[in-house]
Amino acid sequence: MQIRKSMKTSQLLLLLSALSLAGCSHLPTWSGLKWPFGQKQQNTSSTLSKKDYAKQANQVDLPQRKHYVAPGRAFSVDLTAPVFTSKLSLKQSCTPQAITLTMVDQRAHQYRVEWLNLNYYRALGQPAEQEAAFYDNLTRFYQTRIYPNSELIAPAQSINSPFGASRYATLKRSSGDQVGILMTYRGQTALILQYPQAQGQTETMRATLRQLAQAVQFPASAVGQSAADQVDMLLPGADATQRANWQRRTGC
Repeated sequence: MQIRKSMKTSQLLLLLSALSLAGCSHLPTWSGLKWPFGQKQQNTSSTLSKKDYAKQANQVDLPQRKHYVAPGRAFSVDLTAPVFTSKLSLKQSCTPQAITLTMVDQRAHQYRVEWLNLNYYRALGQPAEQEAAFYDNLTRFYQTRIYPNSELIAPAQSINSPFGASRYATLKRSSGDQVGILMTYRGQTALILQYPQAQGQTETMRATLRQLAQAVQFPASAVGQSAADQVDMLLPGADATQRANWQRRTGC
């Protein structure tokens, strides 16, 4: 019994170590989960069950709706946009550090919109000061931590998107499928759109991400309203009262 308890403690320490990447410790790695992009992520460090991890990541199913507004008005998505061709299943994960919306339609097309509070990710660099280095670091983070064992097909490329100047990168996973990533930032926040596609369909993947970007407002806009002037963010160092008030305001 003592040996079994020691093993569990050791495994937990390995998990915490794997999540601490130069200060980028709060973004989910989805390790050990059946990730909806088609293949279960390789479990190299986590012993958490699917139930435990869902609780840890604060992931919840959302009811059907026509317009999604992220907590704190971080971003919004028009769920009636042409890019979505059938009824969507929605899952949201929310922490002060990151908000993730995963959308899966009835044809098994998967879309993911992720918002980062860069105040918690100083190791990525300051995008306004060193934009190229920031995007390179962000791409590398997704390659090594979110999609482990993936190959970067080409460095992040500058493109014009509905967000304005953005970066686009393609990752090839060990399963052979690819994931397109569209990245942009505003102040101390970043938005990362992700869409998987079978190998050899890079242009289709990029076109789909452009369509998805057209459906997203960053920061959010509620129906009939202009985009938010300021996102309701919780900054590092907030005390328990400030955190509780933020959670009550945002529902996160």
